[in-house]
Order: sequence, then structure tokens, then C-alpha cells
Amino acid sequence: MDSAIISGIFGLVTTIIGTVIHQEYMSRKRLKEKLRRAEQDVLFLLEVERLHCAQNLKLRQASFKTRVRNEAFGHGFTWSGSFTPSRVRAAEIRRASALTTTIAAHLVVVARGGALAAAASARWLGTKTMAGLRRCMRYARGRIWQAKATT
Repeated sequence: MDSAIISGIFGLVTTIIGTVIHQEYMSRKRLKEKLRRAEQDVLFLLEVERLHCAQNLKLRQASFKTRVRNEAFGHGFTWSGSFTPSRVRAAEIRRASALTTTIAAHLVVVARGGALAAAASARWLGTKTMAGLRRCMRYARGRIWQAKATT
């Protein structure tokens, strides 16, 4: 076969594979965003329930929380308990930790595995704030720039 045909087929295959991978990535990203919004909605509804029960307690000397939940169970609804406020906060912390690891890995890759970038990412792992990340990125950029200037 002609080399132009082979390279054309190769280009088509890589384009198709890239498109499929991109679609999968975007679909996961949208799904994660929907989960985050659903968790925030659940937190909101739990807060509404808490405030309503507090108001009932003040006006009627009883919150009726258990009674209302039992009525919901009687109508066929179930409560998994997976999205309590503390569990949602724990999930947010786990996501932030995963983001920390990802950003630290990207810092190392950006500096092509240099020891200075590894030091910057290790420094940022201790701060876990966006201000700390910006500080460490400036640190890594400055060290890389200094290394380029001296060579």
C-alpha cells in the first residue's frame, strides 16, 4: 500500500480514538458535576428539615421529625443514609485530596521531573489551599527560570 494511504488511515484511527476518549472524559466530568450538585441539594433539604423541625419544636413543643419520616417510609420512600451532612463533607474532602494529588503530579510533569518542582509540590501538599498552590507554582516557575538563565 502507498504510504500516504497508510498515514491517512493511521490519522483517521487516531482521530476516532481521541474523540471517543474525549467524549468519555467529558461524560465522566458532567456526571461528577451532577453528583456534586445532588449532594448540595441534599444538604439544602436536610437544612430545611432541621429548620422546620426547630420551628415546630418552638411552636408545638415537638419537632415531629420522626413521625414525618415514618410517614414517608409508609408511602414507600427509603432513606439510604448515604448523604448525611458529615458524609457529604467527607466526600468533598476526599475529592480535594484527589485534586491535591493530581495538581502535585502536574507540577512535577510541568518541570519535567525536576527536583525543584517536586519540592514545590511537596510544599503545596502541606498547605492544601489555592493560595498555597499559587505560591508553590511561583516558587517552581522562579526556580525553573533561574535554572534556564544560568545555562
